[in-house]
Amino acid sequence: MDDKVQVPQATLERTREVVDAIAQGASSREQIERATGIARRQVGYGVASARLLGLVDETSREALSLSERGRALASTEAGSPDEAAELRGAISSSAAVSRLTPALFGPEPPPRAELIERIKRLAQLSDNTAAHRAGMILRWRKQLLDAPDPLLRKARHVGGRWRRLSLRNYRSFAELVIDLPPLVVLAGPNSSGKSNLLDALWLTHELGTDAEGAVARRGGLARLCHPGCGEELLLEVRCAATRQALDESYLLHRMQLAPREQTGWCFAAERIELTHQGEVLAWIGRDQQLLTSSLGEEEVLEDLAPTCSALQRADSLPLLTRLIPLRQVVRYDLNPAAMRAGCDGAEPRLLSDGANLASAVARARRSRSFPGLVEAFRNVVAGLVDVEVADVDGRQQLAIELAEGQSESLHLDSWALSDGALRALGLMVAAMQLGSDELLLVEHPESNLGQEAQAVVFEALQAASRRGGVVLTTHSQTFTDQVDKSSLFSCRYRAGRTAITEHE
Repeated sequence: MDDKVQVPQATLERTREVVDAIAQGASSREQIERATGIARRQVGYGVASARLLGLVDETSREALSLSERGRALASTEAGSPDEAAELRGAISSSAAVSRLTPALFGPEPPPRAELIERIKRLAQLSDNTAAHRAGMILRWRKQLLDAPDPLLRKARHVGGRWRRLSLRNYRSFAELVIDLPPLVVLAGPNSSGKSNLLDALWLTHELGTDAEGAVARRGGLARLCHPGCGEELLLEVRCAATRQALDESYLLHRMQLAPREQTGWCFAAERIELTHQGEVLAWIGRDQQLLTSSLGEEEVLEDLAPTCSALQRADSLPLLTRLIPLRQVVRYDLNPAAMRAGCDGAEPRLLSDGANLASAVARARRSRSFPGLVEAFRNVVAGLVDVEVADVDGRQQLAIELAEGQSESLHLDSWALSDGALRALGLMVAAMQLGSDELLLVEHPESNLGQEAQAVVFEALQAASRRGGVVLTTHSQTFTDQVDKSSLFSCRYRAGRTAITEHE
């Protein structure tokens, strides 16, 4: 039947995830699957829904792009009234939805039984399938007419990103432009500059949250600059779903730092933007204390300190605030002594030194992934039965259960674990907790670990890189042998400068 109507079968959240993934460079179903972690079948439903609503153009299965309406949706904050308005407009303009229910957003919802019958007749679907699709469309109506709940707003899952880091005059890097895949293993001898690369990534994050403190902790701007290359420092990072998209569909944060007599240094220039297929959808820029954006005229902000990032005033562009590259970065330097001390359980996210490992494990135990973590950790601790958390004088303490004989077991505290085993557990928990919008930085995760434990830790970090991003430095042959060569980089220091090369 030539006029058979297609009926959307994806939630609005899934449809938006597809739009966001394409906005950040994905151009095929396979790339959306890798970028979001959504199963291929569900990706297909989301793409079909986005296409029926006029959000996505599809010239072939490998050539997906956003329409003008799709770009407008991508520039709204997820869960916001603006997003709801764009989705209502897309649904109201959809020829397919209009044939099924011409007045979906009228004063009264269309009768469910009538909608089911129209779907059965126009789409030639069974009773059960038609009822399911009708329920989906009616949920769309309810969701878009109800007042948005700000507590439900969240960043959409776009994990496994590529990053392009550009540095000029930073420590041992006179000049560097490097494309980093979701998993990066950086190998090289001591004092070759590996730590400087990790610190550059960490600095781009810290400058957006506590710029003055970040520079002060590193001894001032002069200590950050490469000797003999001037006194200005440039850092830029881009994020995208694929390496190709780093040139055309990306998020960008560029910062230029320069000396200033009164404060020692200042932001000489700064740029934050979202670009899709070469078109800038939203941006905010800064030249000294002059702040401009795509939403209005130039404005001199007297209360924007010269050492305060424009991110602190980016509230007028919620999309940039939500998706700013490297906004969510975690870095670990685990301290076994602190990990054994116990904690009050107030913070379930693992801290940088691992001091709250017990509370992080307590939270992890509620996850469906925890049995797999315990199974992997048995390759580190012989005879392990379980990893538990005990309450000792009001503080959470890590405890382990070890098998003894055929039917008995021992319950021991964290002092029974070696420093290496504690570090391995901490890194596995950190990898398990990594979110889709985050970058995890780890320096020499092989410290105090045997080869088998190193392999376990690497597998956990590799799995985390499929959700977020992971960059680690290593001397370990185990790590460099296990990693795909496209993720392996070599670091060398010659004639006073660091060079980084991709493995060939």
